[in-house]
Amino acid sequence: MNRIEELAPLDLVPSRKFHSCVMTGYNIDYHYFNHIIRPKLTRLGIVNIMVLIDDVKLSQSLGTFTGNTNLRTAPFSIHGIHAKGTFHPKVNLFLGEKEGFLIIGSGNPSSGGFGDNMELWGALHFQDERDPKLTLLADAWQYIKKFSVQLQGFSKRKFDWIGEYSSLIQHLESEEKPDEIPKNNKWDVRFLDTQAEPLSVSLQKYLESEKIENIYLLSPFFDQKAQVLSDLLEFFSKANVHVFIQPGRTYFPKTFKTSQKNRLQFYNWDHLTSQNRYLHAKLLIFQGKHVEYCLFGSANITRAAFGTTSFSPVNEEACLLMRRSKGSWLANLGLGQLPDEEPFSKIVESLPDPDQDEIDKHSAFDIKILSAEIDHFRLYIYCTELVNIEHLTLLLYDEFGDTIDSIDLSAGQCISEEGGTFSIIIEDDAIREEICYIQLVNTKTSKYSNKQIVHDIEMLIKSNPDPELIGLLIRMGEIEAGTKNIFDIYQYLNPEDILSTDHDSEMGTRRSVITQEQEEKEPEEENEDEKRISYEEFIRKRDDKLSHRMRHLHRSYTLQSIFDILNIVLRRQQEVHENTAMEDESDEIDQSTGRDDTKREVRIFKVSEYESLCRRITSFHKKYLKTMEERIEKNENLRLVDVTMFAIVLHLLINLANLKINLRKKEDQVETVEEKILLPVNCTDKRYDNFTDLVVQIVGKFLFLLSNDQGNREKYEQKQITNLLNTAYYHIVFCLSVIYVISNQEDEDVRSQIHDWVWILYMNTRRQFHKQTEDYEVLGRELETRLKASGLNEIFSLNKIFRTGKNCDEWFILFGNPTECKRLRRLKDRRRAFSKFFDLYCTAHYIETKKEGDVVNVSHPGYPFLDKRHEYLNTKVLVLPYAKFFACK
Repeated sequence: MNRIEELAPLDLVPSRKFHSCVMTGYNIDYHYFNHIIRPKLTRLGIVNIMVLIDDVKLSQSLGTFTGNTNLRTAPFSIHGIHAKGTFHPKVNLFLGEKEGFLIIGSGNPSSGGFGDNMELWGALHFQDERDPKLTLLADAWQYIKKFSVQLQGFSKRKFDWIGEYSSLIQHLESEEKPDEIPKNNKWDVRFLDTQAEPLSVSLQKYLESEKIENIYLLSPFFDQKAQVLSDLLEFFSKANVHVFIQPGRTYFPKTFKTSQKNRLQFYNWDHLTSQNRYLHAKLLIFQGKHVEYCLFGSANITRAAFGTTSFSPVNEEACLLMRRSKGSWLANLGLGQLPDEEPFSKIVESLPDPDQDEIDKHSAFDIKILSAEIDHFRLYIYCTELVNIEHLTLLLYDEFGDTIDSIDLSAGQCISEEGGTFSIIIEDDAIREEICYIQLVNTKTSKYSNKQIVHDIEMLIKSNPDPELIGLLIRMGEIEAGTKNIFDIYQYLNPEDILSTDHDSEMGTRRSVITQEQEEKEPEEENEDEKRISYEEFIRKRDDKLSHRMRHLHRSYTLQSIFDILNIVLRRQQEVHENTAMEDESDEIDQSTGRDDTKREVRIFKVSEYESLCRRITSFHKKYLKTMEERIEKNENLRLVDVTMFAIVLHLLINLANLKINLRKKEDQVETVEEKILLPVNCTDKRYDNFTDLVVQIVGKFLFLLSNDQGNREKYEQKQITNLLNTAYYHIVFCLSVIYVISNQEDEDVRSQIHDWVWILYMNTRRQFHKQTEDYEVLGRELETRLKASGLNEIFSLNKIFRTGKNCDEWFILFGNPTECKRLRRLKDRRRAFSKFFDLYCTAHYIETKKEGDVVNVSHPGYPFLDKRHEYLNTKVLVLPYAKFFACK
């Protein structure tokens, strides 16, 4: 065997051209894939990675892995695919916005297939819509797409993203596919699979007019009677057939008999190469006088793969058939000079015992699990059909194959949905974190389903190849590293994200499992024709509902990603400040970065850049306030996206407060620099472009939104909201403290009005955030972190803010105090408006009563008093001594 250059298939894939890939195979070496293949794909810029393998083989392999796999939270997904026989194709399809890349061969996604074995691959690059071989991409895409019907839930959406973000695929699906590649006298290539017709039929159709003189066969497996080989000898009656056998490894029947022995030659593969590597390639070469055909791919030379004259194929296979008029395939593969022929009697001595026929390897599952996904506490299970759960038990396994829990689905824990889908709540944190895969068992028949990996929906969403999401992740990484401006985030925020009610409506559509008592209850009469819908309509409604939930979670994930990065930056600043506080003042520069993190550098902008940034920030806040009003009008429960967006907006306001900008101007060839303040911290009557005014409106409206919250949400979501509210609380206190201190620079009347407003808004914040008691050590640390992040330490000291917090706390306690209530009763002006400034965002109405204490009416914060006076001022009444706060409701 002549020495030829070997190339790893993934080394052929161009970098940064593709966002998604689908890899198929019979089995998978998980550790090799996760540590070798997956990092290569990531370096190529691929974010959406899916692996489809045989469902039986997956079921057999789950539980046999060693070491930590993190299967559920891996940045790729593995899915078991059911086939009549074996799911066996080795297709690797890469797709981007405008280009595609197809690799077809013999290797599985494993250490053998992509590393140690001798495999054979073919690669095709599709660069645009005019590519003459584009029909091959269309064939490969349609072939893989047929298996996507076995994917359900978010896994199906993950597959659909590939086409949604590829104009090349959209072009293929909108245009009529050509029947074949344009004729070329020098070469031709076709995609063959076993879904359209048996491979044996395809070969006969394309080669029947050719005068084939020699056939060369290479395969690690032949069927028990070598029936495909016999059919080739019969159909190509004048051709000599040459078979390569690797001693001890090639499965070939020892009892093979044929009347055409004179046309059959065997060769010892070890005489061709000194490499002791497993020969796993599959290859058929057909030589004519003026033409050569080469078939390679996943198909072994077995009747399960090719089919025979008396047997239809049962495996799923994919191959490429290539034709050339010049050159030699054997020479290209280093097989130009063959060794001496080996007699079959000698070959037999080296053959391993025959393997069980492939068509007998699959036993039908009583129940088939198509997909399994977990969304925090809720586990979704998708089956092939509507399943009677009366005798079903769900088995939960960890990555080592140990059963960590079993759940009787008929015991009332299960929520049934349409189309063989049901879900359960996993309350135990330890069990939920350990779930790796699941299986169903019918306790009455003792029949088991296949095993299916449980995928984390949040991880599936992270693999969305949406360019905006990818851009966001890249930009957030740059912000975290300190190489990009934090206000670049505004271009990725959409205030209308908080208007979505998809998740709420979806949660309300689930049907509980019908109990025996409910079944016995006589149903109301109903028109059967009106109740029944078509299957297509049912599928559409189910997919629409899933799409709604997908969009909601995608929004939630995007906002959560932004919040997490901002929080990381904030905590990093806090660590820097805590560390530098212990050092000398002269050594406050962070040695790890080489810069002083306690001071913000002055940004330099062109006039057009500055004006564009101002418009972007102003436009965002206008839209955000408008959407908050719409949410309030709907009187809906507080949702995760509401709190996340609010925390992000306040964080950005803190970072932009009093931010200095050097505006570079050029007039008459003279360049000047003018200093601007991006978001001034002062008290004016301007709206949307002033820190004080924006905080007034945003905090007030959010408090009212929070006051409408009724709870009633799942445990995990409540935990997330609580954590976000804790961060948002310190944002609010810092912002109010800043406004309080800054207002001291104003005249007495304005200062008094602003102080009144700060007090009442702070008290409402304390109440709504359940902060009736304050840990001043924690508060001081949190305020200091935000002060350093904002750069406002150039204006005032932390002591002023810290004293403000204590004063607010004392004031908060006094107003729950009967003594203070008597002082209020002595007020000459029974109707006192707090904060006439800023259109009266928060007003109070005192009424002397015969009851103990005073009655206090408080308008809803965030609304102008003059516009909403009758609607909001006199709607709610609270007795002050018992309420102990000024309420929003």
